[in-house]
Amino acid sequence: MPANVPDDPIRPRGSGGRHTLGSSPESQEPVEHVDLPPLPALDASAPLEPLRTLYMAWWRDARERARQLDPGVRSLFVDVLDHVEAGWAYVAPLQAWCEAHRDDPRDGDDAHLLDFIADDVVDLFREIASGVAALVPGYPGWEAEADPAEVDGDLDTFRRYFTVLRYAVEGLPAPAELRDAVRTAAQGLAGWSTELAVLVTAIEEAVL
Repeated sequence: MPANVPDDPIRPRGSGGRHTLGSSPESQEPVEHVDLPPLPALDASAPLEPLRTLYMAWWRDARERARQLDPGVRSLFVDVLDHVEAGWAYVAPLQAWCEAHRDDPRDGDDAHLLDFIADDVVDLFREIASGVAALVPGYPGWEAEADPAEVDGDLDTFRRYFTVLRYAVEGLPAPAELRDAVRTAAQGLAGWSTELAVLVTAIEEAVL
């Protein structure tokens, strides 16, 4: 990971009045530490990986926590993290395109489209990833932060946002490179959010 990639901690997720994952701190048994081989280095300079990446410290921490879980539930959490990364492989080129063209002269529809991708579609994907990372136990405050219902709500919104984006790039004179990236992402993400919701539900049912 390049040294110039900034840290990007998980934003606090309020817990008032929400159905959260887990039980009270008093009932949590200590997690036994298991020595596992170190994770391979992540290469954020790989082709199409944007500066504003998924692979921040909070994501790497969730990966490491998942590796330390009891084998009976470890695969549930590893699978859900893998699924988020599979989706990011299609979203990352959109963010990379925005970063590559952020200094281009633009106004009107072009400006709105670029801002919608970076500030709405990509931001929401990273918020979903943040919510999934928060599901992985092993950090202080997990009982309050882990919230499957919030992840489900964000997934519904992501589906709507991406539908709007698909129609936008087809209806506007969008650059061919961007239109192709959106088409590829739409094909790759078909069913992704539904499948992620199933994985989140499986975690909720297994851990509660």
